[in-house]
Amino acid sequence: KLALVLCSVLRDRDRYRERH
Repeated sequence: KLALVLCSVLRDRDRYRERH
């Protein structure tokens, strides 16, 4: 469960960083 959340957060952060 935690692994899934971490993966999601990491991906979201990567996308957010690129968009910013």
